[in-house]
Amino acid sequence: MTRGDRIHLALAAAACAAMAAYCWQRMDVVNEITAFIPAGDDARLAEISRKLVDTSLTRTLILSVESTDAASAVAGAKQMATALRADPEVEWLRSGVEDSTALGERFWNLYFPRRYHLLSDDPERELPARLSDEGLAEAARELKHRLSQPSGALVKRFAGADPLLGFADRLRRLESARDGPLQVQDGQFTTTHGRHAVIFLASRHSAFDGTFQGPLQDTIRKAFDDANARAGGTLRLEQSAVARFALESERIVKADIGRISTLSTVAIVLLFLVLFRSLRVLLLSFMPILFGVLFANTATLLLFGRVHAVTLAFGSSLVGVCVDYPIHFLNRHALEPAPDGPHGTLRRIREALLLGSATTVAGFAGLALTDFPGLREMAVYATAGIGAALFSTCFHLPALSAARPVATRLHRRVADAVGRLIAAMVRRRRVLVALPVGAVILCAAGLARVRWDPSLSMLNRVDPAMLDEDGRVRALVSRMDASRLFIATGPDEETALRRNDALYMRLVAARKDGVLGDFRSLHDLVTSAALQARNAEAVRASPRLAERMTAALSAEGFRPEAFTGFVEALSEPVAAPLRPADLEGTPMDDLLRSFRTRLDGETAIVTLLRDVRDSAALEARTAELEGVRLFDQDRFLDSTYVRCRTRVIELVLAGIVVVTLMVLVAYRRIRPAAGVMVPALLSALGGPAVLALAGVQLNLLHIVAALLVLSMGEDFAEFFIQAADDPRALQATGTSVVLCALSTVLGFGLLGMSQMPALQALGLTTAIGVLLSLLLSPTALVFAGTRRGR
Repeated sequence: MTRGDRIHLALAAAACAAMAAYCWQRMDVVNEITAFIPAGDDARLAEISRKLVDTSLTRTLILSVESTDAASAVAGAKQMATALRADPEVEWLRSGVEDSTALGERFWNLYFPRRYHLLSDDPERELPARLSDEGLAEAARELKHRLSQPSGALVKRFAGADPLLGFADRLRRLESARDGPLQVQDGQFTTTHGRHAVIFLASRHSAFDGTFQGPLQDTIRKAFDDANARAGGTLRLEQSAVARFALESERIVKADIGRISTLSTVAIVLLFLVLFRSLRVLLLSFMPILFGVLFANTATLLLFGRVHAVTLAFGSSLVGVCVDYPIHFLNRHALEPAPDGPHGTLRRIREALLLGSATTVAGFAGLALTDFPGLREMAVYATAGIGAALFSTCFHLPALSAARPVATRLHRRVADAVGRLIAAMVRRRRVLVALPVGAVILCAAGLARVRWDPSLSMLNRVDPAMLDEDGRVRALVSRMDASRLFIATGPDEETALRRNDALYMRLVAARKDGVLGDFRSLHDLVTSAALQARNAEAVRASPRLAERMTAALSAEGFRPEAFTGFVEALSEPVAAPLRPADLEGTPMDDLLRSFRTRLDGETAIVTLLRDVRDSAALEARTAELEGVRLFDQDRFLDSTYVRCRTRVIELVLAGIVVVTLMVLVAYRRIRPAAGVMVPALLSALGGPAVLALAGVQLNLLHIVAALLVLSMGEDFAEFFIQAADDPRALQATGTSVVLCALSTVLGFGLLGMSQMPALQALGLTTAIGVLLSLLLSPTALVFAGTRRGR
């Protein structure tokens, strides 16, 4: 070992220790779907889409406690609510409302002084009739009716100062906006038939952050188990929560990572122990893998701040790729060691190693230009890991390898068998020619039947039972559709509120005409200052309003002196308009956060929709409203995904061109360059073709997998070209290719067994493609010619 080798090894050990410490401290694995939301052509819509993924809507959980006995359901829900409120992850929880008097007290200071600011949504059209003599007479009759209702005690409290019932109407709208179709039984939300008691709560952290959502689900299960035990096992819990789907996806990915990493490692260990029977060689084979994985994770954390779970699962399967470089070196050094030692063996294969690595990096680098943040992350992870593994193979393994290794008897027998097979194929050139011809026919037949999955939902697997449960719970509370909504934006809050006021009126008409079922708007909580001013001005401008109102009340039997508060209020200074900031910290705060956000530096106000029956008609009704936009999350993602898929295909084709040019530059001859690229291209296309023939719809990850197969197939063919003139080198190369293919197929084949459609697509396509590469790479010998003249 030279002094330079010792320096390299010392630096490598220090680098591994530093990267391991950094990853240990900073490792943050996320499972957010935002990583696979493409930017597309409309960056503004893409930002809306990403914001919708992590809002109070997605962090909200709905719990349904069911029992045949309504009292048991209410008691169980109350016990659960008490336990859950103590959890620090619960940002807010609502399981019921206070009685009307207490609730009125809460909002009194906010809404009562402004009761006439919010009297009408269209004051110029509605208030003249409402403040006419006939309208005032109707108001007096309505007041008399309200006082006879169970809520009459609350109405009586403010009737003297509000005979127009502006505050009572606003209070009713607020309760409707909060509670939907639920009723209250003993202070607890229940459905109309009483068998389901409902709890609403929101987590403090993202629904996709398993670090916090997992323990919260544990707390919910424990709270229910305690309540159910107290009820004698008669309760049933169901949930509607985005977090549950995210946790299930995370569980699947973690299980895949564990299974793939473990089985791949075991397979590589067995492979090296059986063939080499050397613990030293085994440890050497893992050194580039360790260096590559640490460098890939470090680079990803430095650039992105976290590692996506899909990237990590993809990275775990890259063990089968990173091990290719030590396999080529160690196998060649054992079967055909150079006279000048390990460094000489490396020099024999260095050209193929460097060219293979360069083309692989070039292929994956194109993915960094896609609109999918997740694919950019995977591209960085792959290029960093593969590059680091090659670096470690070239600079660390020769220094630690034995100067005169001895191949085991089994190793030699395997190499002899592979050598005889290759020799037989070389003698029968027609067979070698028939293989690519057959592959061309396979690819043509398969690609002609390609059907693309049009939806971005291919990235995830949704448990049907969990999806049905989520739908049942949402049906109980008639929740809005969080994926379809209107957004009113403005450079300031007041402008956004004015535009939201105009939108509200259009949606009221659309609901009346049956274009949509229902909607929820911030307008029910607070309107623009301009609309409030128009209401207040219309009330004060109504001639002799106090006198005419008193007369109308007297006609219904009321004592005029009981309404002095109303007369005095008309002469008092107008109260300041109600602002959204005034609702912060009140019981309306959780709703306020659901409706208001920031978008591109502007204020954005969201209106939630339910049961949109004619999307085109609804969009047409609001088309001329400035700053108002109908946003359909699913439609946007699917259409953008199709465009971005086309973009990825273009980048992959560009990558193929770049790789081909690199090979041509390296060889400066058409025949060997064709020998490298033709088998690689046919292998890359063969995986999707086989799956298409099997009736599988292709998606974005099949394209990524084809790029990976192209890179590995090019490596295999390159090694055959390099060894074409030397039978012993050809024998060692063939053995290396077989070992590399087996390790890769094992890793990605296991990924193909994943329950996650994205990982399954990646695994199956790669496994099929690498098997085809193993079969087709010897055909490079047809094109090889000789090394002379290169």
